Amino acid sequence: MRVLPWLTLLALLAGCGPRFVPLGFGSDECTFDLDCAAGEACEATVCVPTCAANRDCDGGEVCAPGKNTELNVCQAERTNNQANNATSAYYAVMIRSTTTAPDACFTDEPGPDIFGVALESSTGELLGWGVLEHDAIQAGGNANAEPSILERDGTALTLDGCPATFTGNVVSLGCDDSYIVVSFIDTNSEPVALNATDDAVLRVYEWGEQCTPGTIEDTYTVSICRASAAAADGDVTSCDIEVVASSSGETSAVVGGF
Repeated sequence: MRVLPWLTLLALLAGCGPRFVPLGFGSDECTFDLDCAAGEACEATVCVPTCAANRDCDGGEVCAPGKNTELNVCQAERTNNQANNATSAYYAVMIRSTTTAPDACFTDEPGPDIFGVALESSTGELLGWGVLEHDAIQAGGNANAEPSILERDGTALTLDGCPATFTGNVVSLGCDDSYIVVSFIDTNSEPVALNATDDAVLRVYEWGEQCTPGTIEDTYTVSICRASAAAADGDVTSCDIEVVASSSGETSAVVGGF
C-alpha cells in the first residue's frame, strides 16, 4: 500500500521532541509568553498569572515586574539590591486614623479626609501614585467612606493643591483606628517599590485646614508594611515601621532608606 507523503510527515513530527503549546491553551511549562493562556506570562519556564496590583494575587504574593517577562506577574515578595546591600522591597503602607474627638467623629466626613497618596523623588519627580489595596473603615455616619477615590491610575490626580470640591473627591477614614492599605503604581500602571530609589519620599494629601473650606484637624499615622501581600489581604501586623507620627493635613516622609 502506498503511504501518502503528508501522512509520513505527520508521523515523523509526532515522534520528534517537545511540542509547542498553541496560544490560549496554557501550560505548566513554557518558553515564551505566547505558550501561556490568556492572563498569564512565562516566568522562569512556568506560566504564572499577570496582574496590575497586589490585590490581583493570592495571599503571600505581590504584583511586581517579572525577571523573565516584560509583564507584571504575581510572585513571592523578593529582595532587591541597593548599593550592594540586600534590602526588602516594600510595596505598601497603612494610613491609620488616630482621630478620637467626638466633634470630628460624628459628622458626615469623620476622620482624616485623604484625596491622594504619592511617591516622589527628593527633587519632586513623581515616581508613583497610591492605589487602594485594602480598607477597614468604621463607616457609621461617614458619608465619604468610599475608598474607590484611590482606585485610579497616576494620571487621575494632580499635585497642584486641593481638589475643587470636597464631596466626591476624598475618602474619610473615620475614627477608632480605621485604616486603608495603599500600594503604588506609576503612570503606566507598573508597581513601584517604596524604596525603589534611595531618596524616595512618601507624601499623603489630606484635606485638613489648608484646603478651602478648612475642616477640623483630624489626625492619622503612616506606617510601612513589611509584608505587602499580607497587608493587602487585611493582615496589618507587619505594618509597624511608622514614618509619619500622628499628624494632620499634608505630610511627607523619606522612605527610600528602608
